[in-house]
Amino acid sequence: MLTSDIAACCRRLRLSRNIVEMSGKIQAVSHQEYLLKLLQSEIRHREELKKDKLLKKAGFYTIKTFESFRFDEVKLPSGVTPEYLRNILKSASLSKTNTISSCTAMWAQERRIFQLL
Repeated sequence: MLTSDIAACCRRLRLSRNIVEMSGKIQAVSHQEYLLKLLQSEIRHREELKKDKLLKKAGFYTIKTFESFRFDEVKLPSGVTPEYLRNILKSASLSKTNTISSCTAMWAQERRIFQLL
């Protein structure tokens, strides 16, 4: 009964269901400490949701492999070939199933290897 009342209040205040879930889990010595912990939990929950939403929108969780990279869309500096980059990946002991979006992009950006056409 109390849980449904809390849920109804959360809906009216436009608060997430996280508060309802956390209200039974948080333990505190005083009412103020309880309220503080509950509000901090809600803030963490919202920050996590925002981060997940932004990461999803940015497409960082898209798995990319070296084999799927389109070299015809970039201009490589002289002396740098796809085979050269493949050897770098092999020396870093990355397999084709690993994501290369973070490590290769960071490496390439630091060295200004890729320039979009």
